[in-house]
Amino acid sequence: MGKASSAKKIQRVQRAGVSRVAGQRRNLGFPLAIVGIIIVGTVLVFFARSSKVDAGSAAPVANQDHWHNAIGVYDCDHYLQNIPNPGTDPVGIHTHADGLIHIHPFYASAAGKNAKMKVFADTVGMQIADDGSSITLPAAMGGQVLKNGSTCKSSSGKKENAKLVMLNWPPQATDKVKPTEVSGNWNNFRFVEDKAILAFALIPESMKIEDVPLPPSVAALKNPLASEGQSTPQPLTSTTIAGTAAPSTTAPASAPSTTAPAAPSTTAAGSK
Repeated sequence: MGKASSAKKIQRVQRAGVSRVAGQRRNLGFPLAIVGIIIVGTVLVFFARSSKVDAGSAAPVANQDHWHNAIGVYDCDHYLQNIPNPGTDPVGIHTHADGLIHIHPFYASAAGKNAKMKVFADTVGMQIADDGSSITLPAAMGGQVLKNGSTCKSSSGKKENAKLVMLNWPPQATDKVKPTEVSGNWNNFRFVEDKAILAFALIPESMKIEDVPLPPSVAALKNPLASEGQSTPQPLTSTTIAGTAAPSTTAPASAPSTTAPAAPSTTAAGSK
């Protein structure tokens, strides 16, 4: 009897410790909530990263960003004059003859992924071969053509075949920084950052690209608005001629007088 009684007590204790009755489902609310939080967090991180990528790919933003890149044209052993101001700015990528490319697009056609060297070249009248074999400078620079197969003097003073390269330095680079040689179609080179440094260089084949000096216009990046005469770009409007300010609608400083002239005297001459 003692053993049977003890066994029954143990069974009662075991049954008392079980809170779930037969057939009752386990509460899954808490683990499902945890899974839901993980899923929502993952989705939010994905969209945050996507938004960041999209924002980066959209720069420079039309009528918002205002960037400047230094640019120069190196001919064998020296830089040529700055690319002249074309006098027009149809889409917002131009130069003021200060050795800088001013990048403040007015339209989507010149913003974001469309902010390319071809836009600048078309504005200033420069032609760039798709295969990078030659560039034809603007007429204001004499229409000079720099191309592969021409000759340059080497450092030893001997003439040798020359190669045409496009170089890209990061912002704030010094002459000790090796540039990146741009490959592919140079017309499709995209402006992706402010204060980058660029050069088209015709150099002897024996010359290393790291020996090409920075364009002199790098100094202009310290105060890139100096030649603009204004702090912000002016987008084109339907009443604006490309590259010029819209005609003023301000009234003249003083309107012509409407006061009638004094009436002539009716007093007879010599009367008292």
